[in-house]
Amino acid sequence: MPARSVILIRSIVAAPHERFIVRIADSVTVLVAHNLDLAPRVPLAPGDSVELRGEYEWSERGGTIHWTHGDPAGRHETGWIHQIPFHATSEGHRATNLY
Repeated sequence: MPARSVILIRSIVAAPHERFIVRIADSVTVLVAHNLDLAPRVPLAPGDSVELRGEYEWSERGGTIHWTHGDPAGRHETGWIHQIPFHATSEGHRATNLY
């Protein structure tokens, strides 16, 4: 998925998942549920951009992307999140961190 803007950081809730919302078009958002039992927390802030790979599940509210990390059982393709901090994109640099 091309770089998209993080618009809201949600707290860590049940079954330790880090959840955040990403705007993928002017009026389209998607929830990302990143499992903290299988991968480290991604230190995102509103305005950061991300590129990610995971499994998308459709819903009327925009859907959710899961499996943004490896699967120890090998049943899902390995996902990832590339963080592109806001300061990097505003300065024209493309510094990324992989999670």
